[in-house]
Amino acid sequence: MEKKGASIKKLGNAARKSIEEFLMREIYLELRVKVVENWRKDKNALKNFGYTN
Repeated sequence: MEKKGASIKKLGNAARKSIEEFLMREIYLELRVKVVENWRKDKNALKNFGYTN
């Protein structure tokens, strides 16, 4: 498991590069993350995140 937001940082960098290529200019991309405790065990949370059985 990656620590200190490494996965989010990778995702943000990839997204920013893709958007910059599409727009043909540099952009500033800000990501915000909301942490929901025990979301993996909460069926409603999983459904809201797009996971289904």
